[in-house]
This record gives sequence, C-alpha cells and structure tokens, in this order.
Amino acid sequence: MNDINAACAGAVHTGQAPTAAGSPVAVEDRIRKLKDLHEKGLISPEDFQKRRDEILASI
Repeated sequence: MNDINAACAGAVHTGQAPTAAGSPVAVEDRIRKLKDLHEKGLISPEDFQKRRDEILASI
C-alpha cells in the first residue's frame, strides 16, 4: 500500500500554498498520471475517484 501512495504522491496536490501546480496544465498532468496508475491496475477505482476529486478541489 505504501508503494501505491508513493506512486500517487506526484499526482495529488498536498494543499500547500498555490504554485504552478494549480495551473490548468499542471492539474491536467496530475490527473493524467493518476489515470495512468489506474489503467495499470496500481490503484483501485475508488482511490482514483477520491484522488481525482482532491485534485479538482484544489483548483
């Protein structure tokens, strides 16, 4: 499970002060990485949805 969390770390915003990570391109890249993890079976559909929602809420 820690490996999955580590893999997702770059895909989920940490809630720190707004930076370039909040830009539309960065958000799109993070969601794309997350989708890739999901398609490879590395995260469950529930984890994908939860983390996608977190990313979208950060913008």
